[in-house]
Amino acid sequence: MNIVWWASPKVLSVFFLSVLSLFFVFGQESAILSDKNFILKNGLFYLIVFIFIFFLGSLLFDFSDKESHGRKYMNFDVSKGLDRLFYLSILGFLLRFYELFLNPQIILDILFGDLQNSRGFLTPIEGTGLLTQFAAVYSSLYFIDRRCWRTSNKIKHTYFLSILFCFVIFKTLVWSERLAIIEFCIPGLIYFGSLSAFSRNVVSLAPFSLPIFFGVTEYFRSWKFYRASYSSFVDFVLDRFYAYYYSAVSNGYELWNRTGFEPYFANIWSWWLSLPYVGSVFNDFLSPRSFTYDYLSTYATLEFNTFTGIFPLFIGFSMFGSFFLALVSGFYFQKIFYAFTQGIHSRPVILYPFVLIGILEILRINYFLEGRFLAILISILVIPKIRG
Repeated sequence: MNIVWWASPKVLSVFFLSVLSLFFVFGQESAILSDKNFILKNGLFYLIVFIFIFFLGSLLFDFSDKESHGRKYMNFDVSKGLDRLFYLSILGFLLRFYELFLNPQIILDILFGDLQNSRGFLTPIEGTGLLTQFAAVYSSLYFIDRRCWRTSNKIKHTYFLSILFCFVIFKTLVWSERLAIIEFCIPGLIYFGSLSAFSRNVVSLAPFSLPIFFGVTEYFRSWKFYRASYSSFVDFVLDRFYAYYYSAVSNGYELWNRTGFEPYFANIWSWWLSLPYVGSVFNDFLSPRSFTYDYLSTYATLEFNTFTGIFPLFIGFSMFGSFFLALVSGFYFQKIFYAFTQGIHSRPVILYPFVLIGILEILRINYFLEGRFLAILISILVIPKIRG
């Protein structure tokens, strides 16, 4: 079965281990960071250990009895699921961005670089962000169906896909949300990489094109504000790309170093805080996040104040608890990958592209603790079971 090399969690973890080891040996401070940012290699060391244990977990699955992990069976209606996801996604986009549609000048200002995004001009309705995430699940279900099952209406659902793609591009530009387009396109890249040897070779280069994609989005977001500080746009993109990831590792390590083990740390409960309406109730109940924000505002720059995804786990579950989670995650994620390659017709297979995104994003954030991933899990429930 044709599949690109980076589609396997096990192989992707090996790739990351290689890149991070080079960073650990040769990494230097980015020129874009202020003297408030500290660059510590200690964080990289723990990140490398975490990913290595994740790799061991994926190896454990390879040595397990794969025949016991599922058979090909139909347990949900793909066509009805795609229809529901489409209409709910469109409803979410229209409700979330209706103020922009009524005031297109803001859109033009963003496109021409006069504004970075529209966040300060909108008062989004609670719950609409969750609905817009359904578009990513539509893309996943559509392309997995085209690759494995072919049970949907190709013409209608391809038309729906193109409409959602336009809305996702719109969201990426006006809301400065790169992850939205990544979530939507990863399933398509995996599908096209399976069509032929040529397409597989082309799509195999996708991880190396991330700086290019990053540069395109940064052009609209911030190039105008840094133009005078760099001799070329390429230098700006490479320096900024490096700064995002390296500062995230350092921020995360130092935050864990100062906080220590705190099992009720609110960051590992951010799913609950993202729920419409009830999130504010949980926000008061869970431990406050003010220390995190105060700390980052003091020791990090405004733009580089995220922290690598393993450190919320270190704080919330302890270092050894986090290493155990890495082992279990490696096993389970490789299991989902196996189900995908075998065309097993079950809901967890739809999550497969987002598992890859979570691994890719672990250097910057913990994708699986984000509200956007909770929305993806909820959207799976929208897909109806086959009755009878």
